[in-house]
Amino acid sequence: THSDTDEISPFIFRVSGQGVENILLEEIMITQYYSGFSSNDKWIEVKNISGAPIAANTYYLALYSHVDIPNISTVSPTQNTAIPAMGVDEVLLFRSGSATIPSAGNIGEATQIISPVCDFDGDDVILISTTNDATCYANRQDIIGYATAVTTWGRDASFIKGGCATETAHLDFNIADWIEIFPLNAVDIADPNTNLALGTQVLGPTEFDGTSWTNLTPDQSRTAIITNSFSNASQTFTVCNLTINSGVNVVFDSNGVTNNSIVVHGDLAINGSLVIGDTESLV
Repeated sequence: THSDTDEISPFIFRVSGQGVENILLEEIMITQYYSGFSSNDKWIEVKNISGAPIAANTYYLALYSHVDIPNISTVSPTQNTAIPAMGVDEVLLFRSGSATIPSAGNIGEATQIISPVCDFDGDDVILISTTNDATCYANRQDIIGYATAVTTWGRDASFIKGGCATETAHLDFNIADWIEIFPLNAVDIADPNTNLALGTQVLGPTEFDGTSWTNLTPDQSRTAIITNSFSNASQTFTVCNLTINSGVNVVFDSNGVTNNSIVVHGDLAINGSLVIGDTESLV
């Protein structure tokens, strides 16, 4: 008799590597990138999205220059900074030591940290990782910049996460997950109480009840919802997406007193009604 067990396989199988897939913890993310016209003005904004405090040195902010990108999966980052302890929903702002723009009046209240990571050129990779050695890229938790090839994507530019894109961390970079702020100087002159400003970042939409906004004043990166009727045009407001709820009647009219505007960069959904005055505008 003859059976398969009598045969010796001529094949030898070798399995190498740890075989552990990187897990996205969704605890922390890069929320804004700024590379100004001056080579000195470089900023990275980071937010705790975990819903709990984060201990110091749990994460690292890391930079891979264009020189190191071809070997990104096997080399230590070009520069890195340990991220200090962060409170719930806290925002930290990392910057170049010589950054002067935007000025203090146009920046939010986040703690500022001088970091060598903010020496990027717009063709780099910036990420958050749980390690800062040769396993840094493998243990990444969020990323901005192309890791597969050296590509200039972020020179003289600002990118932000928000309602017109995504508000989550990602293991891989897709520029569609970000909103490019144009013109760049919109960040330079931003209201510090808006997400557009470096050092300020809230998640989710903001609602207008006819009198005030519930989750900061909107900007071109935010989704806004009007939940109550009103009749005035006391201010221009800018949004990414705007929804007017069912049963809500908006009369944006100052009877000729102002020429304010509603500026919508994305989608407009009118489930109630909208009337624009003779001197006002919908852009």
